[in-house]
Amino acid sequence: MGISFLHGRSFTDNDANLPPASVIVNQTLARKVWPGVDPIGKRIRLRADAPWLSVVGVVADIKNHGSNVATKPEMYFLHTDQPFGVWADLRSVTLVVRTAVEAQQTVSAVRSQLRDLDPELPVFKVATLEQVVSSSVSQTRFPTIALSIFAGIALFLSAIGVYGVLAYTVAQSRHDIGVRLALGAGRGQILRLFLGQGVRWAASGGSAGIAAALILVRFMRSMLFEVSAYDPEILFAVAAVLSVVVLMAGMIPAHRAAKVDPMVALRYE
Repeated sequence: MGISFLHGRSFTDNDANLPPASVIVNQTLARKVWPGVDPIGKRIRLRADAPWLSVVGVVADIKNHGSNVATKPEMYFLHTDQPFGVWADLRSVTLVVRTAVEAQQTVSAVRSQLRDLDPELPVFKVATLEQVVSSSVSQTRFPTIALSIFAGIALFLSAIGVYGVLAYTVAQSRHDIGVRLALGAGRGQILRLFLGQGVRWAASGGSAGIAAALILVRFMRSMLFEVSAYDPEILFAVAAVLSVVVLMAGMIPAHRAAKVDPMVALRYE
């Protein structure tokens, strides 16, 4: 299943024959039961009347109960080891099959094998791991896509708004631009003047947006996976994207302002 080993080893043929039964634990269980101690060789049991299990390996945590659910302590043991009567408590068992061919081609073969073992054994919920993962994130996928679309529309509208306001400001300031140019102002100064105005708008709007995001992001924590609600890198990236969009939207009217002919502007007025 691609679960990576962090310490120790996997099961071997000897584990099926030698007591005590071997067990592999995940990071969460190792940290909870043996904090700051090497768990390899340690013993654990699930209840007081159960035999001891010897830890032979530690594996990485997996999201076994959903991407938005904290990982629980988990252990892995051979299906031939039943020192604590687990099978007696289970109503269903999930069988995972790894195959080098198309997954659907394996389904009929697996069904046939299980039918030979027990004709009355029901087989249900057959799915690939890709389908299992897709189903587990289906509840958060739609709102995430919807929010992404709305965010893209908002970004597009903000770019249009910056362009429109700055273009209108340039049109209303043609006389002032002509006077500045006639008095010796460089075209680079005019360009920086209007771009600076756009940057100030972006800075004020971005600051207000980040402040609002820090307040409202707690309502979106259930949609986040392996990302902190207050990740500084993401906030910086969003601010950088907004700055680039504002600069690109303001570049055209600012460039037009820098190309104004002072004589034409003064004669127009």
